[in-house]
Amino acid sequence: MDDTSSPGHLYRNTSLGTTLLDSLDEMVMDGRMTPKFACKIVENFDIAMISVLRSKVKARLDLKGKLEDYRCINDEWYMVLKDVVVTLDGRGAAREKIVLDNLDVRMVKDAKR
Repeated sequence: MDDTSSPGHLYRNTSLGTTLLDSLDEMVMDGRMTPKFACKIVENFDIAMISVLRSKVKARLDLKGKLEDYRCINDEWYMVLKDVVVTLDGRGAAREKIVLDNLDVRMVKDAKR
């Protein structure tokens, strides 16, 4: 269940996602579920997370800063921003430095659709 082609794969690292994956792995190992069925459940989880977050989350986050360093390897970005202002729903906070790691280009492309 290491498929990272879905933009929803990022939510598998949440506490909800890891708990689901652990439970599914245990059920597959015990023979109570086929690996194919477990993968289908994970695919549905990815789709559901994207759908719920798009329809229910109304918050907006903006980052503004100076790009100090960046690189892209295999469609995954790493960025270091300096003198960053983070604004969440109009309320701001300043930070000296923020590191953004493993930004998946495919996720950004899918979000624009």
